[in-house]
Amino acid sequence: MSDEKKPSRPQFRSYLKQIDDFFEQTPLRDVIADMNHFFQKGNRLVTFPVDLFEVEKDIVIKAELPGIQKQQIQVEIQGEYLKIAVKEDVLDEEMNESYNYYRRERTMSEASRVIKLPYPINKKQAKASYQNGILEIRAPKLPQQHDILSIE
Repeated sequence: MSDEKKPSRPQFRSYLKQIDDFFEQTPLRDVIADMNHFFQKGNRLVTFPVDLFEVEKDIVIKAELPGIQKQQIQVEIQGEYLKIAVKEDVLDEEMNESYNYYRRERTMSEASRVIKLPYPINKKQAKASYQNGILEIRAPKLPQQHDILSIE
């Protein structure tokens, strides 16, 4: 047998404890907590699901927007495209008198989807409704015109 000693586990654990203690110190703890908060909270409005389908003489677009208020939604018809834009503004306040601090945080996020319509629609008769987090847009299809070119 050799006289070499194997490194002991308690010494390694001591190093890990020192690293943990370093990151738990007051200035770094706050920075790391802020970073965790930022990445965990994130921007929940990166995108949103949209369905497009036909029903008899209408085109129907449904968008899932849970937690969004009707006033935060804007719908535009731009030629053969339909744009749904959402802007969310959240104010988060926290106050703790025993530690004498006050925090106020405002988060703003925006998302939009542009959907190419498969048919021309009657913009004046298009209707939008919003209920239980589902935006539904219905628009009557315009009759399709087929232009025939004469060959010379």
